[in-house]
Amino acid sequence: MSDEPSPGRSPVSRIVRGAVQNLGSAYFARIVNWAANILLMRKLTETDFDSVAFSLSLLLMLGSLRKFGLHTALLHHYDRVDELVGTHFALNTAIALASTAVTVSTGLLFILGWKSDIVVAALIVFAVADLLRALVQTSETELRHQLRFGRVALSHSTATLVTSLVAVVLVYGGFGVWSLILGFSIYSVAYVVIYAAMIWARRPPKLRHLLHLDREAVASLMRYGRWFWVANILQALSLQFDRFVVGVVLPKGVLGFYDRAHAFAQMPTGAVTHTILSVTGTVYARYQNDRVRLSAAYRRVLRLIVRTTLPITMVLVAETPALIHLLVGERWLPLVSILRWLCVYTLCRPILEDVQALLLGVGRPKAVAGFMGVQAGVLVLLTPPLTMHWGTVGAAVSMDIAAVLGLALALRAAAVFVDVPWGRALGPPLAAAAIAITARILLSDAIAELSPLPSFVAGATLLSVVYAGGLLILERRELIDEIGRLWSAFSERS
Repeated sequence: MSDEPSPGRSPVSRIVRGAVQNLGSAYFARIVNWAANILLMRKLTETDFDSVAFSLSLLLMLGSLRKFGLHTALLHHYDRVDELVGTHFALNTAIALASTAVTVSTGLLFILGWKSDIVVAALIVFAVADLLRALVQTSETELRHQLRFGRVALSHSTATLVTSLVAVVLVYGGFGVWSLILGFSIYSVAYVVIYAAMIWARRPPKLRHLLHLDREAVASLMRYGRWFWVANILQALSLQFDRFVVGVVLPKGVLGFYDRAHAFAQMPTGAVTHTILSVTGTVYARYQNDRVRLSAAYRRVLRLIVRTTLPITMVLVAETPALIHLLVGERWLPLVSILRWLCVYTLCRPILEDVQALLLGVGRPKAVAGFMGVQAGVLVLLTPPLTMHWGTVGAAVSMDIAAVLGLALALRAAAVFVDVPWGRALGPPLAAAAIAITARILLSDAIAELSPLPSFVAGATLLSVVYAGGLLILERRELIDEIGRLWSAFSERS
């Protein structure tokens, strides 16, 4: 299927197709990446994952200093993209080069003499790869502006698939922890190189603009981006500070368990988050001056998020012991309790990501900085003492508390721009989830007598079927209408 939009197809149809392409490719790529994760966990130790996780947490916190939201600012100026794109590329390149130098030098000063050589090496390699990833943003943003989500989705899924294979080949070839640095994640060298090549093949970088900056265009982009910069620093703290504290406070290797618990918790719902960031930001920017359409788009996305993440999280929380035992073995069982304590955060994160996309799309990065500031402040205050007192459970609880407070403030900020009947949006899936959990508890003794594989299959099937049945009973008409509208938009012909 071509990623080129048909001139005769409506924007709604192109948006729906883009969302489906993103969701489908993201889940398929994540399944392959998850299979690679299982193989890597069987071959590597928690200490290997500890070193790479600490390097990435430091990189992402330091790297947030360069993220002025220039790509979001470009999308916000929806009607001026062609005019601003050259300045965007030149400005983004200059900031990325400066940031990489700061990240590497600061990281080295912070780590040398304290962390192992592999942490230092990983930080430098990730920083260089992150520089290349930053240079791709202009071309990527142009494709999103033109609603060519298919190309972006194909680039991401292809890079993820190849990167996963690279990691597996390297680990079985005896390269150990380097398999996590050169392959496996979206921050690795293999992913960034492949992603950049595919995006630039469709939208080559505008190198002729590197020495030519339009002062008015720079001012326009930076005015919008200053609050995004603050919000991005706060978001980096919200997402990475717990890992950083665990890596500093607790013994070597514990961060490996904690990081993999995060990975297991976010694997299924992460595809939803990826779709949100890839599609909805553009949609919200497009409808920012039309409250009716903006509200309708936001309601549909919120319904999708809540109705898909709830059953996934239920299965993860209830069936984790059998799942871990089956996939990676008993030595990784310590991550089970961590994963369960992260369940509240796992549910909140996709909704928070959607509100963030909404507020940035309508040009309110200051509002994002507001609720992100609360989250970051709570984590800075609570994570160190809770981690020192309760270990990884304390770190996970601090993430849950910060996520709940942040979500409450985020939904309050979103209500200024969209109209959402919260009872209808949240009530039915929560009620269906309560029914499913009750059924699982009632049958827990019978399921516990089974061996790990039948236990997981029985528990997951019970939760899914009861949840789906309850949801169908509670909102049968709404589900049918929603599916019908989506199918009409997806199947629309030019």
